[in-house]
Amino acid sequence: MMKKGYLTVYLSLSLGIILSLILALTEWARINAMRMQIECTADTAATSVLAEYHRQLLEQYELFYVDTSYGDAAPAYSNTEAHLRDYMEYNFSLKGLDTIRNYRDMLKLSVGKVALLSVSVATDENGIGIKRQAVLYEKDRIGLSLADEIMRNLQEITEYETESGRLQEQRKEIEEELNELIDQAQENMPSETQTVETENGLEEIEVKPQITRDNPADIVNATRGFSVLKLVVKDMDKLSRQKITPSNYVTGRTLHTGTGKQEGVDYPQGLIDNILFHEYILDKCSRYTDVLDKSLLKYQTEYIIGGKDNDEENLKSIVYRLLLIREAANAIYLLSDSAKMAEIETVSSILSLVCMVPEIEPLVRYSILFAWAYVESVQDVRNLLDKKRVPLMKNESTWNTKLFHMTEYQKYLADGDSEGEGMSYEDYLRVFLCMTDETKVTMRLADVMEMDIRRTAGNENFRLDGCIESFEFIAYINSGYGYDFNIQRNYSYIFHD
Repeated sequence: MMKKGYLTVYLSLSLGIILSLILALTEWARINAMRMQIECTADTAATSVLAEYHRQLLEQYELFYVDTSYGDAAPAYSNTEAHLRDYMEYNFSLKGLDTIRNYRDMLKLSVGKVALLSVSVATDENGIGIKRQAVLYEKDRIGLSLADEIMRNLQEITEYETESGRLQEQRKEIEEELNELIDQAQENMPSETQTVETENGLEEIEVKPQITRDNPADIVNATRGFSVLKLVVKDMDKLSRQKITPSNYVTGRTLHTGTGKQEGVDYPQGLIDNILFHEYILDKCSRYTDVLDKSLLKYQTEYIIGGKDNDEENLKSIVYRLLLIREAANAIYLLSDSAKMAEIETVSSILSLVCMVPEIEPLVRYSILFAWAYVESVQDVRNLLDKKRVPLMKNESTWNTKLFHMTEYQKYLADGDSEGEGMSYEDYLRVFLCMTDETKVTMRLADVMEMDIRRTAGNENFRLDGCIESFEFIAYINSGYGYDFNIQRNYSYIFHD
């Protein structure tokens, strides 16, 4: 008897379709698993590279950067590409799972080529990335509380520095006119007969008596030609003479460049951000009143402002500016103090009578005024370098020097009051930083960073233009099952306000 087999035929046909569907779904799942593993592996590799931030740069300067030299002689992006590839390869290998019985890799992924498409280097666009991180750090550390005070000091000191130029020109004109009048008076003096002894016996000759010049301002003005540091530094033997070779650092060599600013990132701009950046410099860098053992140049802040290749010249440039500013402020105060002006007028009147040239009295008066203002400014700068405070505008109680000490004023320089009111040396540096070109400030800070980092073990060849804070890369992935993939990602240290 024959039986019908349509169920067997139907089942056979159905199983073929079902099996094809199952296999297709399995392969689809495999492909998606590959894609998911590739994305996870790329994320892991990129964050692992970012985790290789330079430890000394973070420890000393609170900056996150990856040094693409990895301690070798020279930075190279190929080093970072190799690190990305190694991290991805390690995660694809699933090491440890191969010890499991009957384990089989269903993905068989491996890395082909990894290439960096773009990088943001620390020194790109005059170090804008360094400045961004520094400003964000200072916002967290101190906020904006100092901004108003610094801006007020900046305005006042800028005015005094401008005034100092005018006063110096006026002082020189007064000295020239005074000397000219005395020379003319000397020529017009009547001759006197004097008896002198010669080889032929006593002879009478005609001579003109010399006009006595006892102006104390002449003695003070003669010291203006001295080294300014000898006038204001108490112990010259302790002065740093450290010198650098500029071509070894950022501002003196040709730099590696990246692709510049990151898209979608807010970068510092405006005076407030500049002030915060300058606070970062004062927080991290040394200066004459606060020398750090770690530093190569001992007066780092002065270098950032002055840009000279040695500590002594950088300090000298700051001291010279301080003297000019303080002299202008002190001269303005003297003009407003009737008691001190009366002292000056008394001395100038006596000197003009002694010289027998009464018309020079106004010139002598102002020459003494400028000289006294300079003597007081020497005392002021000496106090500033000794970590004392000096009022921007003096009054009777804060004035230090005496008119009758002018001819030997260096003997009477005294220590100031450390608890006094006014501006400190650091306050003046804050203002000078604001008055310095911001590009120079940032790039000279980069010089200082390189100097310091190179003094640490294993970082002798450290270069900031080899340090990156963001990168975009592409990785080409192969599968043992015949599939090829690529993934492109952008990663960075992103900090927000």
